[in-house]
Amino acid sequence: MSDDLRRLIDEAIKLELNMAELYLSFHNRFSEDAGFWWKLTIEEKNHASLLKSGKQYFLDAGMFSSELVGESLAGC
Repeated sequence: MSDDLRRLIDEAIKLELNMAELYLSFHNRFSEDAGFWWKLTIEEKNHASLLKSGKQYFLDAGMFSSELVGESLAGC
């Protein structure tokens, strides 16, 4: 499960960073709502950072319990 879970986490990180890029493009394009899009950009980057640190400190250190994985991912 660890390799599959690692790949899923990596994909989730990529998704968060891609969304941050999308929101940043909205921030640059729609000046009337720039603050809103900037906030979303920062939130997505923070989500990616949380996933990265969780992967590093828990999964890579072997401290990630399989009980934390939802049933839909249990077979991974």
